[in-house]
Amino acid sequence: SPSLLHCLHVGHGRQFYPLCLVLIVTTLLGLSGPLLLKALLEFVESGSDRGESPWRGVGIAVAMCVVAAANAVLSSQYGFWTGRVCMRMRVGLMTAVFERMVASPNVTMKDGTKRRFTTGEVTNFANIDADRVSGVVNVFNSFWQLPLDVSLTLYLLHREVRSAFLAGLAFLLVVVVCNILVATRISYLTKQMMTYKDQRVKLCNEALQGIRTVKMLALESFISDSVTQARKKEVAALAGRKYLDAWCVYFWATTPVCVALATFSAFVMGGSTLTASTAFTALALLLRL
Repeated sequence: SPSLLHCLHVGHGRQFYPLCLVLIVTTLLGLSGPLLLKALLEFVESGSDRGESPWRGVGIAVAMCVVAAANAVLSSQYGFWTGRVCMRMRVGLMTAVFERMVASPNVTMKDGTKRRFTTGEVTNFANIDADRVSGVVNVFNSFWQLPLDVSLTLYLLHREVRSAFLAGLAFLLVVVVCNILVATRISYLTKQMMTYKDQRVKLCNEALQGIRTVKMLALESFISDSVTQARKKEVAALAGRKYLDAWCVYFWATTPVCVALATFSAFVMGGSTLTASTAFTALALLLRL
């Protein structure tokens, strides 16, 4: 049976899979930054007392600059080539949809019935749905990159603040649950918005195709009111979606501060001494979460 995933694998796999290696390298470089920062702060705090050469501090600072520059270059290249693969996927899907509809407007469904898609539905397939499918590149990489990044970050956090990182992790889990609930509502509103958009586009196309009949029967007001009502429902769903998007942005903007506050509070209340090297290293790791 035809498989869209197999087609994407055959058509774009050679350009996509090497990007996974680049993403692994950028993840490791990002984690090396806090470790180099810790080494530099420890050198500044007690390097002279231990009789270490000043060139060690210079070497650590140079290494931090090199790692940051390499990470920036690789991240920009990864974003560029990922965008290129996504664009090729999108263009290929749009071309396939239009070619299929031009060749035969009647499509055989899974249950064997024939269906003819409207112009609005075809437009959504070629634009919005194709754009969502092309976004599978970032989603696929997130499935394996995020667990790897989070696992390594939590391990390094445990080395710095021991079990105190669990307080920040608990707060982070609460925020994640809230974001999941908000994302579920956003998905529902998006489906509603697309349904109303299909209705509006369908009404507009039918009105344009039968414009003579509309003019002869003086149906301009009726058609205008119908389109306006569909547009109002679409905008209402869009407004709700944007309000929820704003809450997501608010959660993610305040989360780093709250997580760091919870972690450091638990660390100090546990009787440990919060040094500069521990604080800045843990903060750098917490910002990765």
